[in-house]
Amino acid sequence: MTHSGFASPLSTAADFRGLGTQVIRDALKDAKTRVFEPYHHFDLEVPADAMAAVLPKIAEAGGIVRETVVRAGIGHLNGLLPGRQPARHRTTAARTDPGRGRTPRRVHRVCAG
Repeated sequence: MTHSGFASPLSTAADFRGLGTQVIRDALKDAKTRVFEPYHHFDLEVPADAMAAVLPKIAEAGGIVRETVVRAGIGHLNGLLPGRQPARHRTTAARTDPGRGRTPRRVHRVCAG
């Protein structure tokens, strides 16, 4: 921004408070830039009988399950969760499982479109 139109007797800080966000939004739009939300990869182990409760929670959180495997009574899930509130997802997973499963072992950021 090279000129804001600020005039001390006529303008207040409130007039410009949201201007930076709007200028960036307009610049990205004009440049046809696509902005992606960060996603977190998860690996989750739960008892096989808890999978029916866990899968809808992942979907409610906007998650994507990429792989589901059941071996020896343990469900193994991996996929992606939106980066909006990763701590909330861990808490939800822990509440859904009655203490026998594990919360995600690895969580790392990836970008998914």
